[in-house]
Amino acid sequence: MASDIQGAWLPGETVSLHWIVVAAGATADSRPLPITITALLAGPYASVNGLKGGAPAARTLSAAALNMDDRNPTAPTSTFALPSELAPGFYNLAFKVDSGGGNSLAGASVVQVGAAATRADPMAALSQRPLNLPFLTSTASCPASPMANLGKAAPDYGYGAGPVYLSGQSGWYSGGQTAILLVDATYAGPLLVRAFQLGGAGTSQITLADLPPANLSNIAAKESQHSVAVVSAVHTPEGGLELQANLGSPSWRAWFGRLSTGGPGCFALQLDGAAFSELIVVNVHGGPPPPG
Repeated sequence: MASDIQGAWLPGETVSLHWIVVAAGATADSRPLPITITALLAGPYASVNGLKGGAPAARTLSAAALNMDDRNPTAPTSTFALPSELAPGFYNLAFKVDSGGGNSLAGASVVQVGAAATRADPMAALSQRPLNLPFLTSTASCPASPMANLGKAAPDYGYGAGPVYLSGQSGWYSGGQTAILLVDATYAGPLLVRAFQLGGAGTSQITLADLPPANLSNIAAKESQHSVAVVSAVHTPEGGLELQANLGSPSWRAWFGRLSTGGPGCFALQLDGAAFSELIVVNVHGGPPPPG
């Protein structure tokens, strides 16, 4: 068991204590002798001295009692399922081997529980992805993404190869229009959106802005009828968007906003998810959109 308690235990993990069976001499009594093993974890304490000082523990955890007999050669194992919110510190691990008739063997050891491991930020990982932007010469035409039929989703069209599509307009103008990012229900993980100008020496900005909350409440009610959930996004300092994972929903996700640029040109959205990187390219005309 000594090797099982070396190093720090961590909240959220399951720890096993492997008991070592040592053969003893034979006795005249051939009847099996029942044996019960119990283990208790108590703490936390700020220091080993505090633990040994005898102060009551704020929390105790018990491993399930193990029942066997002295004729069973199998090495038993006690298991602690450490709660994810277990406080770090020093814990007293007390154990007892009871063989009945007032015969028992007890002992204790000090176990250190470390701080809960922090989960990696999925957005930080996505932001480390390289940009895969095509190079455009001054005379090259804009390689705009084709339109796709999205079936029963609303809107039922979008630009891109999926699972993310840009929708809302059939043509784009620098003056600004409603833009919709639609995420297929087959992908429920996090999404990072980064926007750039292609060609033009990057002199024109592209802006993705939120719609007013009053507009969104009406939109959300209508979209829910088409199994589309309207979601919010976090704006990055670089002008991009972060859509958090929505693992419990079977619906499409839709971010409604406004896309505008500093002028006409070719612009791209790079969309990075857990297992994909997608590029949507749009050709933006100058000025406000035509009426109608």
